[in-house]
Amino acid sequence: MSNFESLDGICADLSKECLAIIQHHFSNLPSKRRSELAIPLSHYIRVLSTPLNSDDGAALSKVLTFVRNHLCSKYTRLVAVKKLYEIRVLLDELVKNQIISSNFIFPSAPQNAEEHNAYKLQKLPKTYLSQIKVEPLSADEEFEQTLLETCTTEIAKRLKEHVYNFKNPKHHRNPVSKFLKQVSKSHLSWSQQPRVIEGELLKFRNSELSKYSRAVTYSRFQNVKNAFIVLKDHGLIPKETDLPGNLRRDTNTQRIRTDNPLLSSTYIYDERKIETFRNTDDFINGLAVQLRSNLDILLQEARRTVWQAYQKFANKDVLIANSQRSEFLKTKDFKIPSVTKINSRVRFNPFTRLAPLRDENLLAYFDHFFGQFTGQDPIPKMNGLRLTDEVRAHLALTVEVASAMQVIIIEELGINPYSLYKVKVSTDGRGHEFVQVADNGSVRIKASKPRARRSRSTYASGTLEELSSIEEHKISAAVCLQMALNMTERCRASTQQNALWLCKTKFTLERPRPESFQNAFNQMRDDVALKCPGLKFASLKKIRTSKGVWIYLTSNGNALKTAAYLGNTVKTTLHQYIPPYLSELVYRSKIRSFQNILLYMSVLNEQVPEKDFGEAPPDRELDLKTAFSHPHMGGRLHQALTSSDEIATEEPPIFFCVSLRNIKLALKYLNHGNDEALKLHCRAAIQKIAEGPVIMKQLLRQAEKQLKEAGDI
Repeated sequence: MSNFESLDGICADLSKECLAIIQHHFSNLPSKRRSELAIPLSHYIRVLSTPLNSDDGAALSKVLTFVRNHLCSKYTRLVAVKKLYEIRVLLDELVKNQIISSNFIFPSAPQNAEEHNAYKLQKLPKTYLSQIKVEPLSADEEFEQTLLETCTTEIAKRLKEHVYNFKNPKHHRNPVSKFLKQVSKSHLSWSQQPRVIEGELLKFRNSELSKYSRAVTYSRFQNVKNAFIVLKDHGLIPKETDLPGNLRRDTNTQRIRTDNPLLSSTYIYDERKIETFRNTDDFINGLAVQLRSNLDILLQEARRTVWQAYQKFANKDVLIANSQRSEFLKTKDFKIPSVTKINSRVRFNPFTRLAPLRDENLLAYFDHFFGQFTGQDPIPKMNGLRLTDEVRAHLALTVEVASAMQVIIIEELGINPYSLYKVKVSTDGRGHEFVQVADNGSVRIKASKPRARRSRSTYASGTLEELSSIEEHKISAAVCLQMALNMTERCRASTQQNALWLCKTKFTLERPRPESFQNAFNQMRDDVALKCPGLKFASLKKIRTSKGVWIYLTSNGNALKTAAYLGNTVKTTLHQYIPPYLSELVYRSKIRSFQNILLYMSVLNEQVPEKDFGEAPPDRELDLKTAFSHPHMGGRLHQALTSSDEIATEEPPIFFCVSLRNIKLALKYLNHGNDEALKLHCRAAIQKIAEGPVIMKQLLRQAEKQLKEAGDI
């Protein structure tokens, strides 16, 4: 139900004048604030309507107190505060337009967890509770009710166990519930009628196909069929029930997209424009250039944001040293004696807006009382003592900076945005997710992919250069991950949380929701779109898709390289990201290059090839080299055929025999050796072992443990 539909339910309860003001106020709100107002307004309209229509201030005050307590019993403190704020703004609008008078008292919102719990435990009058609009059943409650109405006790118990045995039960709960309603309408005792089950399954499959795509219908019907296979195996439906087969999978389906998933003006997935893309190889080059240009614009803005933020974070000690920290910490009320001789006995507040070093003093205060910064301890009530944006920027990671870092990480490593949002610094002993920094400054990050039911490990090469001295254009994914670890280290240790993106917001210290990251990215995107309108609809998903397509185009159709970046199989990569005609266009380019090679080879087989070329042998040889080195005339194949001299000058491969003794020698030489080249080889060998299977990692840990006990490292 939309927000406007929610307002339709209050029309009968309010006067026309009051309703007109509410609708006008509602239409001027942003979409997010509309939902914050529409939900409580529709729930409590029957309670609020009487005092609003009669302009009874005393009754309205009582009702608002009830609304406050009921919101606290249903929602968390922050959500309840937001909804109360929207109600208060609406009432101020009604007062401003003289619909109601201001002779009512709006109850105070909960300022901390203690007040929230106190309001939550308040006894609610039954007269008010009976007038609250009944909320719709949740998906679990609706499924439970469907089982009670359509199934026997044994079947309901078995279906419930089957559905909730899956990691994502909603994919099974919805189609099973829908089919049970359908089959129960056909026959009340359907569980004893095999023909009824067979016929209704066929009807369900056909009706689903008329509403959903073939792939979705296949999945939904298979989930229903699997549930009935379980019932059949347990003897809850007749054994002779012949369950119909599923649809045949369509091997040539393409994902239907509502918008352009690339950062380009060319919509390559539009089948109506395919013919305009088939002309020449210029289309491939032009698309690749456009994608790279738009990606670079976003990267430049993201790097600027990250660099400025880390400079603030690294500069906090200098600002604290310039503050009046030692002076205000000496007193209980944190006031500082006046420096003038005339008012030497007068003490002033160092945190007021007029204080000369207010920002430095606030930073020093919250750095000393870090529990108040993280929200673990209450902030004392003192004029001017509050958390400002400047303090948050110097002491912790903010959502805006985290979003800019995610742009750089996703563009370089190809991690799925939602996997990156929820990545953790460390998890349980199984190591499903982690962020590890190597000795050479490189970072290994392992993020979970819930839908694929696996974790993906990615390596980002880094540098040993001091983070605060790294130039803006050199900020990479490894640098961003190290910066994020440094900026959240103290907060993670203080709150015992292990989320990488532990950000300080205006209200709390938490890992923000994906919507918060997306909103922060949208703000940065809108600023960039003023200079480059083509980025008006950019998103983190589009950054990842655009980089994947760019890799495919610039690598001459290398599907393996593209799949490695996206973290998918080659089949998934070509099916979901690369249109078939684009693959065909790349292959046509390859075939054309090979045809040109065959053409030159056929001419060279002639006894007098100079006649065909019309040139002298030295000039012909130069033209051949030039032609074959051109991308359209051989390209890499020519380089591979003529690189014998380069191969001969390459260094021979170096092998490392993995054993406990050799690993100890390599680690020891890394710490005490003098030959830099040999130390480089040792570091490369240790890095490969650290990335290897569990047996090699165990040997590495055992070697490190023995060397530490011996005092060699």
